[in-house]
Amino acid sequence: MRIGIISDTHGSLTAWQRALEVWGEVDYIIHIGDINYQGPKNPLPEGYDPMGLAQAINASPAPVLIARGNCDSDVEELVLEVPMANPYLFCQLGEWRILAHHGHVYPPDRLRELGERFQADIIITGHTHKPSLEAKGDGLLINPGSAAYSGTVAIFDEKKASLIDMSTGRVLKTVSL
Repeated sequence: MRIGIISDTHGSLTAWQRALEVWGEVDYIIHIGDINYQGPKNPLPEGYDPMGLAQAINASPAPVLIARGNCDSDVEELVLEVPMANPYLFCQLGEWRILAHHGHVYPPDRLRELGERFQADIIITGHTHKPSLEAKGDGLLINPGSAAYSGTVAIFDEKKASLIDMSTGRVLKTVSL
């Protein structure tokens, strides 16, 4: 099972399209929030097209699961056909239990506690725009960074996760379960 992991697109259709190219065929996509609005602190990203991005997400050949971010609003749900889980997304895809949260409400330690409570194999967060990937016990902690600003995404493929630089397609780090 291949899962594309993306966060903080901030309205960039270009970032979404690059992620799809880098991932290739995936079974699912998990978006960790901050889909369309860039917020007052961030400049407009390359390829800023919020409606085009919403349409691309709606047309995704792979199911998209979304955890709501701090820049997401009720208005997003008027243009997205995909519901946003709030404050976190918990799902099981195949044998993998996944807990995803944008990262603006729960600090990392609290998210780890929730992950243990739900027996999550994979904990995914975003918000910081800084990619990171680490093994913790029997699980993984993944922050794909910002697709729009750091130009990074992640992929989970069977028992390993990788961070990918979208501009080069280069794998920055891989960690296995």
